[in-house]
Amino acid sequence: MGGANAQAEIPLIPTLGQYNIQFELRDKETQDLMPFTSYMLMNDQGHVSYGKTDANGLTQAFVTDKQENYYLHAINDKIKKLDN
Repeated sequence: MGGANAQAEIPLIPTLGQYNIQFELRDKETQDLMPFTSYMLMNDQGHVSYGKTDANGLTQAFVTDKQENYYLHAINDKIKKLDN
């Protein structure tokens, strides 16, 4: 008894970007880490992401296909609403 020939297609696994980016947020004056701080991150193309740093002051990790410039801004959660 002979064996049968079989062909199987192997699905392509999507590749992630080649750049893994994560930022550490620190106070500008004291250089202290800023854990649990809201932030806005924007790239050169104007794509904006919002998040909150973790217990170590780190942003979420981002993956991209190309090298870009990023702008990181801390957001003050303690802004008080003004009464009209």
